[in-house]
Amino acid sequence: MLLHGLRCSLVIACAMAALLGGTLRADTVFETLNGGFTPGNFFWAADDTGWYWTPSMNVDLVGIQTKLATNTNINNNFTFTTTVYTDRPDNGGMVLDSFTWNGTAFVDGPWLGGSFSSPLSLTGGTTYFLGFSGWLAAVTGSGGAGVMMVGPADSSGNATAGTTLLDGWISGSGNPGSFDTPYATGSWPNTPILRFIAADSSTIPEPAAASLIGLPALAMAMRRRRRG
Repeated sequence: MLLHGLRCSLVIACAMAALLGGTLRADTVFETLNGGFTPGNFFWAADDTGWYWTPSMNVDLVGIQTKLATNTNINNNFTFTTTVYTDRPDNGGMVLDSFTWNGTAFVDGPWLGGSFSSPLSLTGGTTYFLGFSGWLAAVTGSGGAGVMMVGPADSSGNATAGTTLLDGWISGSGNPGSFDTPYATGSWPNTPILRFIAADSSTIPEPAAASLIGLPALAMAMRRRRRG
C-alpha cells in the first residue's frame, strides 16, 4: 500500500509540473481602426482595396478582421483574401503572408476575418501594405458584396468626421492585384474598418493546475492515516 501511494504521488507531481510549465497563447486585440463605425450601406463593385498600415510596436500578428456592409442587394457569402505585403505590388512589394475567409462566417460579433497559418512577425515603425480582394466574384447586375469602409459623410464623398484615415489604393481596370491607383485624399474609401489580432505568448498555468498543487500533500496525509 505504501509503494502504491508513493507511485500515485509521483504521477500527480509530474502532472502538476507539466501543467505549471506549459505555455499557452492568448490572442489579444492589438489595434482597432474605426471599430465604432458601421460600413457604408452599399456594395463594392471593384475586386480589391488596400491600405498602408504601420504598427506602433513589434507584433506577432495572428490575423486581421473587418466588418462588411449588409443590405437587400448585398451577398457576402463569398471567399475573400487578406494579404500583407512589404509594399504595394505595383511598387515592388512582396507577399509576406495571406489567408482566406468567408464573408458570412462571423468570428466575434460583427467581426469577420481569419488567421495566418502562423503568427506573422512585424516590426514596429515599419509600414506594410494590407490588401483585400474577392469582391468581383460577388458582383451582379444589381448587387455584390458589402464594403468594409465607413460610408461617406455626404454626397461629396468626403470621409465621415471622427474616422481614422489610412493611405488607400485600388487596382485599376485590367491590372488586378496591383493596387496601382490611389483614393482621393480625405475621401471615404480611406476609412477601413479593421481589427488586428496579436499573439500574446506567456507561461500561464492551466486553472486545473492550481487545484493539483495540494494533491501530493493530500496523498501523503492519506498514507499516514493508513499506517496509523
